[in-house]
Amino acid sequence: MKILFVGDIVGKPGRNAVRQLLPRLRTEHGLDLCIGNSENSAGGAGITPESADELLDAGLDLLTSGNHTFAKREIAPYLERAESRQLRPANYPEGAPGRGHAVLSAASGARLGVINLEGRVFMKPLDCPFRTADRLIASMRAEGVRCVLVDMHCEATSEKNAMGHYLDGRVSAVLGSHTHIQTADERVLRGGTAYITDVGMCGPWDSVIGLRKETAIERFLTQTREDLVRKLRASYEKEVPLRVKMGFDPTAPDLHLGHTVPLERMRRFQDLGHTVIFLIGDFTGMIGDPTGRNSTRPPLSEEQIAVNAETYKKQVFRILDPARTEVRFNSEWLTALGSAGLIKLAARYTLARMLEREDFKKRWENEIPIALHELLYPLAQGYDSVALKADVELGSSDQLFNLLVGRQLQKEYGQAPQVCLTGPLLEGIDAREVDGKI
Repeated sequence: MKILFVGDIVGKPGRNAVRQLLPRLRTEHGLDLCIGNSENSAGGAGITPESADELLDAGLDLLTSGNHTFAKREIAPYLERAESRQLRPANYPEGAPGRGHAVLSAASGARLGVINLEGRVFMKPLDCPFRTADRLIASMRAEGVRCVLVDMHCEATSEKNAMGHYLDGRVSAVLGSHTHIQTADERVLRGGTAYITDVGMCGPWDSVIGLRKETAIERFLTQTREDLVRKLRASYEKEVPLRVKMGFDPTAPDLHLGHTVPLERMRRFQDLGHTVIFLIGDFTGMIGDPTGRNSTRPPLSEEQIAVNAETYKKQVFRILDPARTEVRFNSEWLTALGSAGLIKLAARYTLARMLEREDFKKRWENEIPIALHELLYPLAQGYDSVALKADVELGSSDQLFNLLVGRQLQKEYGQAPQVCLTGPLLEGIDAREVDGKI
């Protein structure tokens, strides 16, 4: 019997790969059964009925999962269906929705038992996966099932390795999943059991374990989650609200639908009692944000910016609570900074660091001009955080460099660095940024 096991299927890229490649692989290799781990198939974390059905319709016969099984609430009823082909780890406590094992029948009549297990080292304190495996293998043997595949979903290499040796000679294969990085230790153990510590993932290659590179790098650079938890805890204990800001350069006549995502996040901070600052970049708008540009952005006139800013002030309160919102203009402090202050500010950052910025780097390498005033933009935006003593700054993922400049400048000025929270740009079906006005 020929079996294909697909490691952690991550998001839409992973689902697309399964849909496009699986039919061909079935034909070329004469596969009898195909199984895949779907725990990250919906948005990179969790499973929805739709993502599971898409994978099953693409030709997978059964889906396994792991610690992200219940990240999406809507999956619970789906797991409970009598005909459900989506497993959850078998060593979850009694009463958990769904089941953790299944027996499949190939067209040839051969049967395969599948056991889905989750480890406990550095993970949740579940029931013992080793004893759960003993119980389910015995049950399958009693039913006459001779071929058994185990998906061992866990963090620790040692736990996977131990499970392989523990089940050696009793099951056909022990395949590790969860880490998304394929290991090079595939082998047949002494008792005849096929083993690999981790089969890797089915997802975007140009990523960090299937996630956007920028998001992952941001977490490592800023320790955002830990910093935010510390700031929230301190805010609660001291009864002092956090100062949460986001800047909007009035370079267009209207706020657009893409802005509603971070604005909704700002509203959540408001609802928790924190201070939200809607910052209108009337000064930085005259510089022109170079983010994502392959040429110099033409600066707007003061008159254009003033008109757009008034529109922003009217539109933003369709989401934010006006009674709990500070509306500020960064010309308040950037104009007052003056030439001498601007020179002192520029002295706190290096050209080398500035050229690390992706769009500047590409333009430099391609000999595309970079105007000197463009180099001032990240410094000006960063100084906004200093002037406002921001605890948290929100922005789109393409603004990460500017937000990190703010953190660095706050350290230079003796302030606690802000937490940077970013999200992807909202794109339409044509992959362009959504720009419909609010």
